[in-house]
Amino acid sequence: VTIDNTIRNVRRTYRFNLSTHHRPATSSDDPVVKTFASWGYGAFLCYNSNQYSGTEFCKSKDPVGDFSPTSLDVEQWMKTFKAAGMKYAVLTARHEGGFCLWPTKTTEYSIKNSPYKNGRGDLVREFVDSCRKHGIVPGLYHTAGFDANAAIGKYEGSLELPLKWG
Repeated sequence: VTIDNTIRNVRRTYRFNLSTHHRPATSSDDPVVKTFASWGYGAFLCYNSNQYSGTEFCKSKDPVGDFSPTSLDVEQWMKTFKAAGMKYAVLTARHEGGFCLWPTKTTEYSIKNSPYKNGRGDLVREFVDSCRKHGIVPGLYHTAGFDANAAIGKYEGSLELPLKWG
């Protein structure tokens, strides 16, 4: 996977093999485990299109038009997390339903085709920027192993991590 990441006029290209890039932590002495443990308290936000369809999991293709938050305030999330003493926050950028909270080029089943900010929204970008602004470590959860939307319809995209913002 190659990711071309352009943020604030700094161009970065990341290349990694998804089959070898991640390694399991083998003990509590592992630096990754120690770093994560040092953060202590954090938040996990499972926020996606199914909040608007009334289902816990995507059992059918939720219409993209259903994702239309009118009072979404990511800054309020971060202020609340910070006030609670949280050090990190993880956002479900793409869950099993396949709906992407960033304007991906891999599928039409994303925020770019929703009413949110007239299709110009990027909730992943808003989340990461707000985390950084408030000193909270951002994390993203991306279900790559299953896509209910692709299983229901034809999907010709490829895996894209939400790291490219234009």
